[in-house]
Amino acid sequence: MTGNSLPAKQSTFAHPDDLHEWFKDDANLWRGCQFVGIQPGLPNEYFEMRQCPICQTSMAKRCSLSRAKEILAEQQALVSHSEELLR
Repeated sequence: MTGNSLPAKQSTFAHPDDLHEWFKDDANLWRGCQFVGIQPGLPNEYFEMRQCPICQTSMAKRCSLSRAKEILAEQQALVSHSEELLR
């Protein structure tokens, strides 16, 4: 996490969307949230989905198709590594 502690920062948010924007604006916090998938939006629109560690709802952050593919490749690499360890 960054220098701001989450509990102190959390208390200043009036609405979960404000907290979610804080996660989305901080790359380290965003990557620390559990990945839950890629969702399509309108044509040529994609969203990286992560779970909010505070309220457990899904947060959506717009991304390009190339970034969506990169994220999925990173996730697949993690799964493949784990599968190798089980053999």
